Amino acid sequence: MDLFRAQPKYSISIAVSLVRHALIQIAVILDFIGICIAQSALPYEKVNPLGLGWYFFFVYLLWTLILTCTIYFQTLSTYNSLLTQLTTLALAFLPFDLNGSLQGSTSRDNSFSAGNGIRVAALVILVFPLIIVFILLGSGEKSFVHTHMIPNFEIKLREKSVSVVNPPSPELPKIPMDQFKEPIYSEIKVSIPDGTLNTTVNTTEKPNSQVTTLPRRRYANVRNSKLRDEDMVTEFKAKAMYSYAANDEDPNEVSFDENEILEVLESAGKWWQVIKFEKDGTFTVGIAPSNYLKKIDG
Repeated sequence: MDLFRAQPKYSISIAVSLVRHALIQIAVILDFIGICIAQSALPYEKVNPLGLGWYFFFVYLLWTLILTCTIYFQTLSTYNSLLTQLTTLALAFLPFDLNGSLQGSTSRDNSFSAGNGIRVAALVILVFPLIIVFILLGSGEKSFVHTHMIPNFEIKLREKSVSVVNPPSPELPKIPMDQFKEPIYSEIKVSIPDGTLNTTVNTTEKPNSQVTTLPRRRYANVRNSKLRDEDMVTEFKAKAMYSYAANDEDPNEVSFDENEILEVLESAGKWWQVIKFEKDGTFTVGIAPSNYLKKIDG
């Protein structure tokens, strides 16, 4: 386990947490040993004076098992409410249990006295981790107690251990940017009725960026209306495994949503030339990271 090496600033938090869990387990084991010794001194009692003691012990045991399981299976946030209620219940029972054990430790019966003495030691040990867990569960993650005084090792461990599937990071294209041209502007002549000062006006019209995204390779700077049929021959269809937002600084990239189907014009390299068809019948030709796409049949 490399948490001490990977997260040195949490080393104190981890050490405190390990000590806390060790104290909980030691306390529960001692409580069980003590109550068994005390019970052995009362074999023929019709009314068991340790009945409540056994009940309290099983509450502590249940609390310990649930706490351990939620930490081990990284489900602490899921069962936070249940664990908080059990911690509150155990804290409420502990003073009564401790008082009964103190009275039993003064008994003239050596076995009964020794067993209750062990239980007193166990309950004194148990009260500290109970209070720590109670404060920890009752404090928000951004509170001072949660982040400074009692760092939450369980949440740090869960965040480190849980496996989260994230989309892979696309690799930057290796084609030099100076090889790309600026958008080609079409020159439109507008006729003016007779009698006006000017008879012809030259204007410049940019292609609609929402319809055509400039691709990076052999289709660069070509509007969708000018693509020839032989240019539209696709290799295959690809399905987007993740959503991808195009880089605003690179007009050649196309954005797409997860599970969207794209037509692949060229699949060489780590950036594929694709066609994205819009609902209104228009399309966008551009590049997309290949590790976001998966080839599909048909």
